[in-house]
Amino acid sequence: RSSPLVLVAGGTSNGTTVIKTAELYDPVTNTWRATGEMKTARRGHTATVLNNGKILVVGGNDGTNALSTAETYDPSTGVWTNTIGPLAYTHRYHTATLLSDGKVLIAGGTVGPLGTADAKYTEVYSPLTGTFSAGPLLPEERQGHTATMLSNGDVLFVGNSIGNGALVRTLKYDGTTFSWAHLANPVVSTGSLAKARYNHSATLLSSGKVLVTGGFSSDPTSAELYDPTARTWSATTNNMSTSRSYQTSTTLRNGDVLVIGGYDGATSLNTLDYYYASTNTWSVTAQKLLSTPRAMNTSLMLSNGKVL
Repeated sequence: RSSPLVLVAGGTSNGTTVIKTAELYDPVTNTWRATGEMKTARRGHTATVLNNGKILVVGGNDGTNALSTAETYDPSTGVWTNTIGPLAYTHRYHTATLLSDGKVLIAGGTVGPLGTADAKYTEVYSPLTGTFSAGPLLPEERQGHTATMLSNGDVLFVGNSIGNGALVRTLKYDGTTFSWAHLANPVVSTGSLAKARYNHSATLLSSGKVLVTGGFSSDPTSAELYDPTARTWSATTNNMSTSRSYQTSTTLRNGDVLVIGGYDGATSLNTLDYYYASTNTWSVTAQKLLSTPRAMNTSLMLSNGKVL
């Protein structure tokens, strides 16, 4: 196909009923159609595109129980298949990061059936075996965090709702061994955020820097920029137009970033904020509006340059 389809799977149909249905969006025809159902109804799960084109869906909650199961979707057949092995723990609202060798790192979130297990746990999925294995323990428990793959293959962990929300960690991976930069000899610092955050957004820019926006913090209108070369953080020149948590951010083809929706502490938002990467500033002009207020939404760049 000249334009790939977009898969949307699971969630809730009315805010309470957890579903296992899935749909495909075609950017060429601007239409949706049903595809195969997942094996298990899920919300609070992750979906990761693997290097073989299949999609890995991990964990979540089925409306009653937290899930330790995972399944893959084959776009060539529209069929879902349970992974050969489950996770060692149930994970919800975790992060899933595609590593440089095609494996997937599942990290933190709400761990355990009651959400009381240690959120330091990580697990690694291997597409070659279809199984999960234990990954490196996080230095601190993390929930409400982001995990961003840097240009050099490192994974940047930012934010935390449990505590130490300003503390940032870098996980290094050489295809065989994981190591934490702050435990290296000599120590490699990743610095700290100026403001503790969680349920923020983090976006990798074309420059290799990472833009972190909003989240629950002392100033949810603020944003910070991480430079992985200098290993330093700096504030953007000005702030976003409004407080945002549970928002999404998408890097555009021109290198700028579109921040969409979220929650301002009282209500879901239908507003957007636009970040100019070349000047490190936010637009102060009138913004376009979503037709529907959204928080805990998703957004992604389509092959035609539009954002869904």
